[in-house]
Amino acid sequence: PLVVAGGGSGAARSKPGSDATTNTSGLNGSGPNGETDGGTNGLGGQGIQGGGGGGFLGSGTGNSNLEGKSFQLGAEGGEGMLDGGFGGGAAIYHSGWYQGSGGGGYSGGGGAPDGPYGEGGGGGSFNNGADQLNLDSVGSNHGYVRIFLSAGVSPGKPKVFLTDSNANAKSKSHLLEALGEGYRFATPAEVTKAREAATPGNVNIWTASSQVMPRNLPGKVNEYGFDVFTTDGTWVIKE
Repeated sequence: PLVVAGGGSGAARSKPGSDATTNTSGLNGSGPNGETDGGTNGLGGQGIQGGGGGGFLGSGTGNSNLEGKSFQLGAEGGEGMLDGGFGGGAAIYHSGWYQGSGGGGYSGGGGAPDGPYGEGGGGGSFNNGADQLNLDSVGSNHGYVRIFLSAGVSPGKPKVFLTDSNANAKSKSHLLEALGEGYRFATPAEVTKAREAATPGNVNIWTASSQVMPRNLPGKVNEYGFDVFTTDGTWVIKE
């Protein structure tokens, strides 16, 4: 994995639940009757009445399929009275007991132990980058991914959506906005020059051996790897 962000746990009555952690290990679940262990080293968390969250390598534990599944098994949420979310989030057994489930992540959080009013633990996170900036954040909705240039990181920069709710691309200006300063769209002449790769005379063309899914592009490339058949799309140049 490159980056795995942990998820928060389920709440338990008056307790709000546990946020995820930037550490690789998941947080423990807790309750009047003791604690359950969060996962370590990419494994899932332990759970009973509230399932343990799934990790990257291993699923959590819990009664009756409450556990969140590992990334290797599709990162599905647990199944119960209230199901867990995608990413290894665990489920709870009985909503009337206000049990908290463990959050998914690189290592899963522990789920509520046996008995009422138990609280789940948040999932652990993982960052394989060389120049890291790991920040905690809190939200009540689905998570999202934000990617910044390594230089001049601004955690407060507004989110930029390149597609609408139907996955249709927005205007080209959104692309430049997401890339930041120093980028522009290529002119038709620049696209032609790049496609030919400044090769004099006829351009040698071969069928692409590794096509890009799902649109199966490029279909034909020259000796420099440029797509020689695509006539639409957008080319971006960094100044």
